[in-house]
Amino acid sequence: MSMVLIMSKKGFSLIELIVVIAILLAISFFALPAGEIIQVKAREKLLRERLGDMRRAIDNYVAARKITDENPSPYPPSFISLLSEIPPGLLKAGANSGPFLASESLGNPFADAADVFLWDVRSDTGASYPNHTDPAAVIGVYDVSYPVTGVGGWKKAIDETLYSEW
Repeated sequence: MSMVLIMSKKGFSLIELIVVIAILLAISFFALPAGEIIQVKAREKLLRERLGDMRRAIDNYVAARKITDENPSPYPPSFISLLSEIPPGLLKAGANSGPFLASESLGNPFADAADVFLWDVRSDTGASYPNHTDPAAVIGVYDVSYPVTGVGGWKKAIDETLYSEW
């Protein structure tokens, strides 16, 4: 009669531990870039929303503002004008007096801090203000876009389009 020795096994062998660690490293190797892509897509979505909010606010301001001899341009003099109400003397009858934009919608999502105002601005006179950083500057805001030079090295979207063309 032969005896079979049954040994109780407690713990893992070194080979088993190395295999598990290698598998976890391989999974994390593929997960890290996916996490970065998710962050960039979130910033891109926020960029589209902010550009849309600012452009819509400019359009709403123009629709509500009365043209006078002293103020012949219906466009907001600055981005700060979009954050406050239009004075009663410059408001069209029955129009919404504002504010047309929330201050949170001014920051560029690709800038280092959420409150950094950094955009390319085109004025109502056709002048261009690249890398415009002062939302209170009086320039006559006609349109806003992402800076052509990029922000923090970010110029192209994941789909290879230029942010400045959005």
